Amino acid sequence: MNVCLTIAGIDNLGFSGVYADLRTFHALGCYGVAAITALTIQTHDQVMEIKPTSEEFLKKQIQAAFNVWKIDAIKIGMIYSLSHIYAINDLLLANSLSFPCACVLDPIIKSSSGKELLEPRAQKEITKLFPHVKLITPNLPEILFFLKKDEEPQNINELKKLVEEFYLRYQVPVLLKGGHFNSNIAYDVFFDGDQIYTFEKEKIPKSNIRGTGCALSSAITAYLAQNMSLLEAIKNAKEYINLQIQNAQALPNTEYHFLLHRPDFS
Repeated sequence: MNVCLTIAGIDNLGFSGVYADLRTFHALGCYGVAAITALTIQTHDQVMEIKPTSEEFLKKQIQAAFNVWKIDAIKIGMIYSLSHIYAINDLLLANSLSFPCACVLDPIIKSSSGKELLEPRAQKEITKLFPHVKLITPNLPEILFFLKKDEEPQNINELKKLVEEFYLRYQVPVLLKGGHFNSNIAYDVFFDGDQIYTFEKEKIPKSNIRGTGCALSSAITAYLAQNMSLLEAIKNAKEYINLQIQNAQALPNTEYHFLLHRPDFS
């Protein structure tokens, strides 16, 4: 069985973060292990408190995973502190030769409610991890942050220009996650440095679904662990997420939905 490592924070309600990553790995046939960057207290609509782990504790978790398992792929999610970036950078460098594996970075900067999930002094330094990764999966606010832009794109061609500019600046493949524009179509745009691929899907009429970004990057990680190409992994991950969204369940007495992470809804 392929083994995937997630380096991320814990959402105490289980919608996103490590719990969502592990459920995704399991649903897609991989064994999941974790290194915890932070504990959080969350409700369905806000992040109330964050308690980061120490740099040394995070290092020991990651190294223990490498010592015990042959890691086939890594997903990096919520990092939170500057010291975490240094710890992850050092350990990926140290293990890159003995454990060459695909790494996906989901550069989480803020929660949907606006809470900073990456401390301000670390936000520019996260680019130190870019050379280690096979793919970065920002949403629109995140890619605008990395490109130091304020003006949002107005059409699909402008989305394509963003991913091209991102690749030219950072030399790493990028998947810009969808949900843009006031239309009934969700666009995801992938650029591998040679060709742009656009994924178009009619939006599923379910509001406020938590954890889709985490699950998408985790699904890509799981498929990469199974030796798929980057494009094939993204295509399969998109199909998986679309199926999960279609079958997402409503939280009682709220407008929010959550993903079940069942491998087969037939």
